[in-house]
Amino acid sequence: MTRVAIIAACAVAASASAIAAQKPIAVSVGQLVSAPQRFAGKPVEVTGFFDPQERGFELRAHRGDRKEQEVPFTKSLFVDLTQQQINSLIRKHQFRRGQVRVIARFEYSPQTPDRVVQAADPRNPRDRTIVERWQGFGPFYTCQLTAISLFEPI
Repeated sequence: MTRVAIIAACAVAASASAIAAQKPIAVSVGQLVSAPQRFAGKPVEVTGFFDPQERGFELRAHRGDRKEQEVPFTKSLFVDLTQQQINSLIRKHQFRRGQVRVIARFEYSPQTPDRVVQAADPRNPRDRTIVERWQGFGPFYTCQLTAISLFEPI
């Protein structure tokens, strides 16, 4: 009986520490884009200005921040919404853009140089070089919020 109680206590302690390890870090958009390596792969809680655009869903620090024109997009976050989350937003006609609070996993993909996967054979004029290009998230965002567990207008 005592042995069962000890095992149960250990299981509760282990699950409590796992939950504590998953607690999101409260952080700003500015902190995420200025030190992305520090937060990569971690759950975060962030507020910002949500803006659905032709290139995807974006989170910027403030409404007044200019939309980035040059790729890669390094001052804003790509918001990786599931189709179900997108459908939910569409049904809520009153909310299209504005301040939101998001709890999600933060991911970072630094821009990398093009990499030659297969070089062309110089003896064959029809042969072409195959190059792997960095795409980022969305595409061309260096940072994204994914595995979103909370997305709410504030």
